[in-house]
Amino acid sequence: MKIVVTLFALLPLAAIANADPPHYALYSGLSREGVSPEVKAAVKKVEKACGFSLYSRGGPRPAEVKRCNQAEERALALGPEVARWALVRVDDSLKSDDGEAAQRLYDLVGRSGDLTLVEPMIAGLEILAKKRSDHFRQYYEREFIVGTLQEITFADLIGTPSIQWRQFWQVNKDKTRAELYALRLAEARREATAKETDFDRAAKQAFFLANHLETRTEGIDLLTEFSKREELKENQQRLLKSYLRRVPKEAAVASVQGKSGV
Repeated sequence: MKIVVTLFALLPLAAIANADPPHYALYSGLSREGVSPEVKAAVKKVEKACGFSLYSRGGPRPAEVKRCNQAEERALALGPEVARWALVRVDDSLKSDDGEAAQRLYDLVGRSGDLTLVEPMIAGLEILAKKRSDHFRQYYEREFIVGTLQEITFADLIGTPSIQWRQFWQVNKDKTRAELYALRLAEARREATAKETDFDRAAKQAFFLANHLETRTEGIDLLTEFSKREELKENQQRLLKSYLRRVPKEAAVASVQGKSGV
């Protein structure tokens, strides 16, 4: 399971507690009919196995993360129906304000690499953008959706999510995942090395390169080169140290060609 740092731990929980829970669905267009009992059971096991909090003081124990990963892998082995059902279950989990379950379900969708789920998630962003609420969805679910879209398409867009993702998908919806990866790879290499690129953006693109087998050494070299610059500010030094610390060990970095849906 990917552990994503979101705004969850930073935003005012009091505002959420005092808000009226909005019981609107983002994914009502996805059918609930014809889903096999085996798929439903597998997704339910993911919700149960991944029921720990990412934001507890000590963080999840290694055994908990391992159990969660195994449940997700077993579920995904059943085929694309699993990710689609997980997205349906997001609406159910948020109807009961279970944001932890929603994040696990989005993780399952992201790991599937299923491009057919990009359109309903962009539509979900558009629904969220029209709502006026202090509730969970306005603060956090947008982050979950964007993170999931990034994992499936490799894209990292700047601007208003509902607008930028719609524009991106109108242009790129017919591409395969391999083509989408090539698009991001070219962008990452260009922006990581261009003098006019904002430092944070360049570092982020180098980190992307470092997280893929084909470009791992290239990305690490760029991050290391950035860290040696004398003019770095303290926050920039911290950012680079964080990226270098989070680069997966070589054995743990998967080739993009081995990712589902490429």
